[in-house]
Amino acid sequence: MSASHRIWVRKQLKKVKAFFFTKDVLTFLVFLFISTSFWFVHALDRPRETKINIPFVIEGIPADVQLLNKLPETLEVKVRDKGKNLFRYGKNKIRPIRLELTEEFNQDEGIVRLSKELLQQKVLATLNATSELLKFAPDTMLLLYTHQHQKEVPVVMSAVLQ
Repeated sequence: MSASHRIWVRKQLKKVKAFFFTKDVLTFLVFLFISTSFWFVHALDRPRETKINIPFVIEGIPADVQLLNKLPETLEVKVRDKGKNLFRYGKNKIRPIRLELTEEFNQDEGIVRLSKELLQQKVLATLNATSELLKFAPDTMLLLYTHQHQKEVPVVMSAVLQ
């Protein structure tokens, strides 16, 4: 870049700076900020719908049980609430849904059915009281398992590598 080009750029930047820091422009920007703030507060007060992902954890799997299928790590939940309440879901980390299934694995069926009612109850316990649950997926789950008839033993090498 040549010296004359740099001088021209500096002059243009000074003109732009002088324009934006006049009393009229600063007054306009202050009122623009105030009106945007009022609009944002008003928009957050209206009912909205959104999808959130809630982590899903199964606890109480005995050591002798081998799972045959993989369950989803999250439940996709569609909720309706005021915007400010939905904003909290994004800001705060949602606590995971924990299912204790120790008793279900004692049966010899090889299948654990997680009903829609059970999952809905757990999802509603996780959501705010003001939130309306519209739908969630998957709404029912099957957990296939088998009992292992062998024991896994850790193997440790007792040699020195050189």
